Amino acid sequence: MIAQGFDLFDFWRWFLAIACTVYTIIFTVRWAWDWLAYLSSGGRSIAMLRRYIIVQALRLRVRRFQEEGLAIVGWGIVLFVLLMLDGKLMASR
Repeated sequence: MIAQGFDLFDFWRWFLAIACTVYTIIFTVRWAWDWLAYLSSGGRSIAMLRRYIIVQALRLRVRRFQEEGLAIVGWGIVLFVLLMLDGKLMASR
């Protein structure tokens, strides 16, 4: 039997959020580790690729992406506010 006050949708939403977050973290760490292992291997072409990546990273300018960064922060704040409102609505039920 299902306990009174237990909402299956809330359980599923939280389970899915946790599962997707863990999967994304594991996938990203494995991807980064594979690239680091590949770039740390020897060889002339790999060394050239490694230098090219370093040069491109040094040429990257923060001001170019300031507008995008501000948009991401703004949307993050909107998401946080919506989640807080959702929590208040769920608590008032």
